[in-house]
Amino acid sequence: MNKNIDLIKSTVLTKFLSDEDILTNLESGKFKVTSYKKSSVVHFDGETCNKLEIILSGKVVVDRIGESGNLLTISEFYNDDILGGNLLFSKYPYYPMTVLTQLPTDILEIDREALFELFCNNPIFLRTYLELISEN
Repeated sequence: MNKNIDLIKSTVLTKFLSDEDILTNLESGKFKVTSYKKSSVVHFDGETCNKLEIILSGKVVVDRIGESGNLLTISEFYNDDILGGNLLFSKYPYYPMTVLTQLPTDILEIDREALFELFCNNPIFLRTYLELISEN
C-alpha cells in the first residue's frame, strides 16, 4: 500500500494530498490503482468515461483504425498524464477512440464523485486540475 501512496504522491495533481487522504480514498474504493499488461485495452471507442485516470507508470496510446485498416496512433500519454479529464464532466462523456497500453502500465483511477469532492475541499487540487486539462 505504501508503494501506491508514493506513486500517487509523485504526480502533479495528487502531490498536494496527504498520505492519510490517499489511504482513506484507496481503502474506500474512491481511488484505485489498476495495473495493465503491454497491449491491453484500457478503454474501447464509445465507452463511457466515469472516472479520472492518472498514469503512474508506463505508456498509453490513443489509436484509431484508418479506412485502409491501418492502425494510426493519435496521441501518446506517459507518467503523470491524465485520461478522461476533458470528458468526465461533459454532456457526451464517451471515449472517441480506443485507448491501449504500449508498455506495462499502472493507472490511478479516481471516481467522478470523489473527484468532485476533492475539487470542493481543495482549491489547490482544483486549480492544478484545471491547468492540466487546459493544456491538453
